[in-house]
Amino acid sequence: AAAALTAAAIVAMSTFTTPIAFNGGLGDDGQIYDQMVRGLRDHAPVQPAPPWAYRIGPPALIAMLSLDTGIGFRMLNVVSLIATAPALILLLRRYGVTGGRAFVAFSWWLVLPMGVRWGLYYPALPDSAGFFLLTVLLLAALSRRLIAFAILLALVAITRENLVTLAPFLWLVEVQRAGWSWPSVRRATLLTAVVSLPAAAVFFWVRLAPILPVLQVYPNWLASHRIDVNVGRITGNVDGHAWRYVLAAPLSLGLLFLLPLARPRQSLAFLLREPHWAYFLVTTLVLAVIGGWDDDRYLYVLAPLLLILTFANAPQGLFGSWRLALLTAVHAIAVRFGWPLGDGTQQAYFQYTVAFMEQAKMWRLVGLCAALFAGALALVKLSGAGQDGAGRPVG
Repeated sequence: AAAALTAAAIVAMSTFTTPIAFNGGLGDDGQIYDQMVRGLRDHAPVQPAPPWAYRIGPPALIAMLSLDTGIGFRMLNVVSLIATAPALILLLRRYGVTGGRAFVAFSWWLVLPMGVRWGLYYPALPDSAGFFLLTVLLLAALSRRLIAFAILLALVAITRENLVTLAPFLWLVEVQRAGWSWPSVRRATLLTAVVSLPAAAVFFWVRLAPILPVLQVYPNWLASHRIDVNVGRITGNVDGHAWRYVLAAPLSLGLLFLLPLARPRQSLAFLLREPHWAYFLVTTLVLAVIGGWDDDRYLYVLAPLLLILTFANAPQGLFGSWRLALLTAVHAIAVRFGWPLGDGTQQAYFQYTVAFMEQAKMWRLVGLCAALFAGALALVKLSGAGQDGAGRPVG
């Protein structure tokens, strides 16, 4: 049902989502992936730039299928988004979010600006495939599907390399399950190291012996992200990027960001009880600083955790009432669902993302979201924000 709903959402959103048109509809990053497809498929003399050159997985798949780059990425995005749907439902079910509550949570994911609509708007990116791999990696770690985790971690090493940081997530799951004794820690360490070996081999292979010659933009592959520049745009508040980093989550994740903060004791208790999720949160926030300038794209990775925090222990009064429908509408407005995206030009694209939109527009959105969030908090309070998911008072 979730897969069918996602397919329907893709069809519906395509009617009011004009894809980007600049650089032949590939955008900036997409041009580099197109070079990689042509190099692999047509043996064209190309030298893709890092770090994109190391994300060889999606271009290799498209080249193997002899597809045009734009068409290939669109097909990959559609398949990835539909496949993500049941994975999210299964992840929510592990934390007691089932039935109608799960589908409400799922609908909140569907309307996120960096989710389904982003896959249609800026198709020549591995983001949708990366989010699918993230979701099934989390499931594999939590359910101790170790062989699946090893294979998936190797795949993310050539799709979205930042996700290889999920290896310690598995370590924490194992230690938490067995207890924090020295034998348990030692066993979890050995197990995680063995499971991570394929990913480590792939990660170093594409850098030390790349399939395509890599353009030498940086001194070496270790410096291919220019961390100093990425951190400096926040510490120096270049074009308001300090504010953009702070505001990217509330403006692109809506009530999924607000409601866990509105119930800090419950959220903190969950993170302390499940330290692997605390690690996931901290790592994502750090990578969003050092990984690049697209804050809302990088913080979108938090969606699985925020869905759990929002719906697993939500006040009982929210469900089976008009309040939940109203909160869903507030969430959709807060994340700008259905808002016009312009004519597909690069300038219109810059106005879609918090990372690049004009500061005046960003602050207008802050004002709108502040009003929406105030109303949402009032609704949550009326629904029994002082109760746990079973309706019991929390002291």
